[in-house]
This record gives sequence, structure tokens and C-alpha cells, in this order.
Amino acid sequence: MTGSLHVISDELRAHAQHTRAAQAATNLAVDAAHQVTPGGWANAYGVICQFFPLGVRPLAEIGIDIVKRISESLGLTADQLGQTADAYQRAEEDQAHRMRQIHDRMDGNAKPPAVAGAGPAPERVESPAPTHRVSPPPNVPGDAPGAGPGQQATR
Repeated sequence: MTGSLHVISDELRAHAQHTRAAQAATNLAVDAAHQVTPGGWANAYGVICQFFPLGVRPLAEIGIDIVKRISESLGLTADQLGQTADAYQRAEEDQAHRMRQIHDRMDGNAKPPAVAGAGPAPERVESPAPTHRVSPPPNVPGDAPGAGPGQQATR
């Protein structure tokens, strides 16, 4: 079906679960980064290379913040995917309920309405000629009495 939208709510929910799993993985990365950084920076590179953490730590904190934001975004996306799947499911159930109501009202005996363009064209009925008289437009100033509109009087 081209030009149509077909949504399978269960697949959308499965995608939400995969997104939630990706969020869990990024949460692990954030937790691991926090476990390394507190107090670990000063001793991680030894006495001689203590300057290295001073240069790397600001970048690492930016990276940790980015991964944390990604995790939050994945969580929001998973929530929205679940809500969207629920909305599609409700819409489908509502539409199915409406269709059942229509079917029940028709009781299986009613014929469906005719669709334009299906079957032979109806016979064309000509309109009768008008029976009332159309009066001519009024004379414009400068027109001769009895002359048609736009005709000048002759002397």
C-alpha cells in the first residue's frame, strides 16, 4: 500500500525496549566514569605525570556530561515510543469498535452506499429552458431611448 501508514504497536514497544536497553548501557558508562574520577585522577598517572589529569579532567567531565545527557534522551525516547505505541493501539481499538458498531447497525442486510465512479454513468437530464423573461439592462445616460445599451442617439 503506497502512501499509507501501517504501524505495528508491538514492534514499536519492542523498539522502546531496545532503546531502554541502550539507556541502561549508557548509564553503566556514566557510573563507571564516576567511579574512576573521584580521587582517582590524582593517583592514576603517578607522581611524575600529575599534570596530565589537570588537562584531561575537564574534557573527561564534558564527555561524562554528554553521555549522561544521551542516557536521559534515550530514556525520554523510550517513554515516548511506549506512549506512541499505546496511542496507536487505542486508536486501532477505537476504530475497530466503530466498525463493529456500523456493522451491527447494518445487520448484514443493508447494501453499501454507491461509490462515485463505480458502475455506469447516470443518464444526463437536460434542464428545461427558462420560462421567465429576462429584462434588458437599464439605459446608460447618453443612450438613445429604445436603443440598446452603449448605442448613442442619432440626430
